[in-house]
Amino acid sequence: MLNTRGLSYAISSGEFDRVFYELYGDDTPTQRIRYISAIDALLDKSPGTDEVAIISSPGRIELIGSYTEAHGGRAVGCAINPDCIGVAARISTPSVTLLSHGFPGVSISTDSLSRRRYEGHTPRAILRGICYRFIELGYQVGGMLIFTDSNIPSGFGLASSSAIEMLVACAMNTLYNDSAIPPEVLADIAQWVEINYFMTSGSMLDQITVSTGGALALDFAVPGEPLVEPLDLSFAFEEHTLAVVNPTSASVNTTNDCAAILDDLKSIADFFGATSLIELDESEFYGALCEVRKTVYDRAIVRAMHFFNENRRVDNAVAAIKARDVDGLLYQIRQSGAASFATLQNCYPLNPMERTVVLALALAEQALEGRGACRVHGAGFACPILAVVPNDLLPAFARNMRDVFGDSSLRTLNVRHGASALFI
Repeated sequence: MLNTRGLSYAISSGEFDRVFYELYGDDTPTQRIRYISAIDALLDKSPGTDEVAIISSPGRIELIGSYTEAHGGRAVGCAINPDCIGVAARISTPSVTLLSHGFPGVSISTDSLSRRRYEGHTPRAILRGICYRFIELGYQVGGMLIFTDSNIPSGFGLASSSAIEMLVACAMNTLYNDSAIPPEVLADIAQWVEINYFMTSGSMLDQITVSTGGALALDFAVPGEPLVEPLDLSFAFEEHTLAVVNPTSASVNTTNDCAAILDDLKSIADFFGATSLIELDESEFYGALCEVRKTVYDRAIVRAMHFFNENRRVDNAVAAIKARDVDGLLYQIRQSGAASFATLQNCYPLNPMERTVVLALALAEQALEGRGACRVHGAGFACPILAVVPNDLLPAFARNMRDVFGDSSLRTLNVRHGASALFI
């Protein structure tokens, strides 16, 4: 916990610049102002507050491993520097209130935590669900006021909802549980809340990456118990920059496109009497293709082929990272992107007029001049693209993307640590 007396001055005078620079690099001066503004905003709402916790919860990218998690496959996730920060304080009333610049406050009572289906996809569902799950698992909850500020851009597929869930969980862990709950448990809590209160499918890749931080090799073969291996990716970005490009200016509904991929993969698992593709012997899958084609669409077959091949690409990428082989890593990312076109087929929405992602990838590949790597990011279809850009090409690459898709379409990223309380 931090004493509020003189806290803003300590930040403005550079006392915490080492932490800020680690998280934000050259953007440190802007971040000082951002944090001071959040502290002042909380103190305006609660003038008598003596102590606060300051939490930073990052966004995340999926470096490689597209559509593998749902069937027990493997992936590499990275926590990245756009984040949601929160200034949190204990309060005596049995309530949790979430505040933010320009938005009305959202509150729930800690005495009334049962699920309300009409709250799905709302901040109240997050607050209520986290408190419920903490109590159910034997952890402490209490009154809490949190002022938040997020610079995770919407529409970029950087898991902004996971960042806010982890922020609230981390704040409750810091204020009432002496920060004793480990990151993997907080990730499990947040995923449980996403499924049962927020009413979404819930991605453990998102939650474990946001909570643990850094670059992670993830294996989802055992449901609910992912294997997590930290990786050192720093060598890869000595001469390259990670960038994400959002080419869509408006929300495009691709729910049915994404659901079709999951349905296709499930149809293959069902054919073999399995609950997930990871249970299948790959040779058995290929040996039975003649019979499979009698009952399952060919599209489902090639998407299952993607699953098996993508897991190998993840393994090869992890091996390249461990060997500090930049070219080997970039090759696997490029191959993953090519497979999205050919077998996963998540670059072409059902709407034949929507080809924005294809255009973005074509322009990116042209700008990269055969170097670096790019691929569709996240669910695909109308999602952003991810690029690893050689530093000498970055100015021209950024200019090309922004000239076509707008000034705010590109963000450069750094890999960083997971959600945590700062300055303690």
